[in-house]
Amino acid sequence: MKRDKRCKLSIEEESNIASLYQKGIQLSKLAEKFNVSVGCVQNILRAYRIKLRTPAEGIRLLHDHVNIVPPANFPWHLKNKFHKLIGVLLLTDGCVKKDRYTILFVCTDLILQKYFVSLCKERYGVLPTVSYFMKNGKETAIHNKETYLQLRNLILLSSKNFHDKNKEPQLDDFQPSLSFLENENFEALKECIRLAMSTEGSIHTEFIKNSVYPVLEFSCAHPLLCQQWKKIFNRFGIKSYISRSKVTWSGVKGLRIKKLESIEKFIQIGGFIEGVKITGKSKYFRGLSKNSLLKLLYEMRVHSFNFLINHSTVEKKQIIREMVESPKMREKWWKVCVELPTTLKQLEKEKKDEEKIKGKLEKILQKEKLRSEIIQFVKDSSSRGTFPTWKDIQLKFKIGYRSYFNSIIEIYELANVNYPRRIKRIAKKPFKNRNMGRKAIKDYVIQKVKEGVLPSRKEIEKEVRVKFSSYFESVDKAYKYVGIKFKRLSPFKRAILVN
Repeated sequence: MKRDKRCKLSIEEESNIASLYQKGIQLSKLAEKFNVSVGCVQNILRAYRIKLRTPAEGIRLLHDHVNIVPPANFPWHLKNKFHKLIGVLLLTDGCVKKDRYTILFVCTDLILQKYFVSLCKERYGVLPTVSYFMKNGKETAIHNKETYLQLRNLILLSSKNFHDKNKEPQLDDFQPSLSFLENENFEALKECIRLAMSTEGSIHTEFIKNSVYPVLEFSCAHPLLCQQWKKIFNRFGIKSYISRSKVTWSGVKGLRIKKLESIEKFIQIGGFIEGVKITGKSKYFRGLSKNSLLKLLYEMRVHSFNFLINHSTVEKKQIIREMVESPKMREKWWKVCVELPTTLKQLEKEKKDEEKIKGKLEKILQKEKLRSEIIQFVKDSSSRGTFPTWKDIQLKFKIGYRSYFNSIIEIYELANVNYPRRIKRIAKKPFKNRNMGRKAIKDYVIQKVKEGVLPSRKEIEKEVRVKFSSYFESVDKAYKYVGIKFKRLSPFKRAILVN
């Protein structure tokens, strides 16, 4: 039954208004959401016997909702660096305004809200004085002059709204800067990178064929801040490049990290703040833990996770979500897309190896068969009184016989037939050194001259069994070395002795 009969809203809508108001939503926001007046919302609340809050009571209630207890893994070891961590949060998802000395932090994630409130409480001893919901997240504001001045001097922000990308800032005024992190130690910088990536970082998936490639993006439209963040990332081995966009006032979109080694380095330093979830801007991955998604995509790339051919891009993203949410689905798809393809590849490799071995065996058998045919051909021809040469064998079988035998003599030996041709038996260098060979030639020449014969080059090579050119350049020099003078009548006639 409806509590307020004058209102056109249903019972469910009225109960939703009552529950949202108890969670801390303002009257004006509720009226705007349900398209009614503020007075109508007040009447519904009175009908439900809910006491209307004063602004101060509303603030306290919101503090209870945010829960100022520090989240898990809070960096207590960096207690003297809390003001710099606050500065990083303000340079990513916040700003400072001179109006009422306001410090604003806007974020949809409850973990990061806890971080901001806990850091402010532990460092400056202040709590948010105004906190309310907006379209782009939950906005937490602190009105404190001393805190405002300290943080403004730290990050060098002017009174301009740098967080509003539609308004181009006055570049001749004070600019936001990360100079306060220049000489920091690695532990503090590590936490700063994790906070910055948790607020302005995002995970993208690029699909090339059937493989997925993770990409990290860090949104930052200010050119100076972008360069400074790039240097800080490089100190940890996280290599990035600046991406451009026509949408932002500066033409700079932010940093982009694509290399798998750099993504691995980011995971090694801790990745995103534990518990931070993907916002509603992502259609397929909203509500998932950033760390869980990043680690899964990294493992998929390392282990060569390949989707099936018939999977569309939408189906691939749905499979990734299922794998993050359910360990059973992850195990199932891992078997289908990682373990099965690897076993298939191994089987294909084994089949190829078997085919190679079979091919080699077939070649060996064919070679042996052809060798036996050639040997039989030489036997048959020799029995008829004709002795085939290697040219006859080439014409008969259309092969280069040297691929099957070392020489024609080997063929005749295997056929048990005496090779009928004269074999040249000339050793190239039968002597240990050159002088011994020259002496042997000299002795042979002197012996022949005593018999009344002048031996030619071929006769020397045949009888002494040497390669003549290895010992003398010409016959003239050989005879000169022996000490005999001779004269050659013509190239085709024997030389005669000269007294």
